[in-house]
Amino acid sequence: MRRSIRYALALLAAGGIVAGLARLTDSSVLLLAGIGQVYAVGIAIVLRPEVRQLASPPNSTAGTAFSGVTTFSVLAIGQGITDAFHVGAAMLAFGLAYFGYVSGVWMLVETTDIDAGDDAGEQGGPPFEDRS
Repeated sequence: MRRSIRYALALLAAGGIVAGLARLTDSSVLLLAGIGQVYAVGIAIVLRPEVRQLASPPNSTAGTAFSGVTTFSVLAIGQGITDAFHVGAAMLAFGLAYFGYVSGVWMLVETTDIDAGDDAGEQGGPPFEDRS
């Protein structure tokens, strides 16, 4: 996928998320700006072919742990801000967790010099052998 298309899709998706939250919640402008930038950059990173290839390993214990901790943390942060559940804070918490995950995968890609090309994910598994 071309970089310009990747960035346009990321901005469009993040803009939709922020617009939906602005319409449905009473989140502050600063919170909405934070949500927008976290989702825009996170989505742009995950749309990189080499990151998409490595981001979803099947039967991953680490992925299961990440999902469980993220779910509990998002619910705790959303409930812990005020007496009522704060959707904006929960969305920011999820976005930060997601951004951290895809950034970590991107750092792995850069440090291991993986070049997936434009058809990443269609060749099968990751381009390195399983050392387990």
